[in-house]
Amino acid sequence: MVARKSTKNLKLFVDTAVSIPTFLVLVIFCFILMGIDSRFNITKEIRKNFTIFTTPIYSIINAPNRIYKENLNFFSSKKILIEENVKLKKKLYALELANQTNITIESENKTLRQKLNLKKKYLFKNINSEIIRPSTKVNQRTVTINKGNNNNVKEGSAVINNFGLIGQIYSVYDNSSEVTSLVSEQFGVPAMLENGLQNSILYGNGQNLIIPFSSIYNKINIGDIYVTSGLDKIYPKGIKVGKVSSVIPTSDSQFVKIVIAPFTRPETSSQVTIITPTGTSK
Repeated sequence: MVARKSTKNLKLFVDTAVSIPTFLVLVIFCFILMGIDSRFNITKEIRKNFTIFTTPIYSIINAPNRIYKENLNFFSSKKILIEENVKLKKKLYALELANQTNITIESENKTLRQKLNLKKKYLFKNINSEIIRPSTKVNQRTVTINKGNNNNVKEGSAVINNFGLIGQIYSVYDNSSEVTSLVSEQFGVPAMLENGLQNSILYGNGQNLIIPFSSIYNKINIGDIYVTSGLDKIYPKGIKVGKVSSVIPTSDSQFVKIVIAPFTRPETSSQVTIITPTGTSK
């Protein structure tokens, strides 16, 4: 069986002729509607009633533009904040440097004032020095300072800072000296209570200073402060040595052991003063 060929043609486009009179009528009708609308606001009421439908459409249409502007503002604000943060960090860094400089200057001025007061008070020859390195010698803690024979430093001279007694010159070289700590087991210093009573000799035990045997009748309490007595003419009178940290009973009920914590140690200082009795140095 042979299929019959369709004689109908598929028309995708239909040409419809619109006459000019019809077009003119439509234009006139539009003008009439525009006139009526301008007078009676008909479309305004229509738009008002259809707002509930048109608003979501407008929002969807304007969404890409709104999102673009919001993101642009966000990134612009973020960039500005980052730049301001960098500037503030730079200012903070500069202020911290200035503050460190001020602290250093203030500390140095305070140290110099205290050293000048020491000179007036003790009437000993003073040599200012700096610690250049810590060390250990024969199991004893020592530090090396940058003054020696060329600066008239003498063995046995007392070494102090603005907190109190540090120790004593142990060895002297041309341009440096070694200072042994006041807690060294080879160290001993004549001292007395700050009130001028109870003269004693304080000995180092490697960690603190001690009075091995003190009479129970001596009124010594925790917190009492010991200062140099000046009886040996090596240490000026009145230099702070340490504070009583504990009173320990001994095997003899008539005596107690006094432990004194030093006010300062060589490794905690940077600037020191060497004190030599007048007349021993030129």
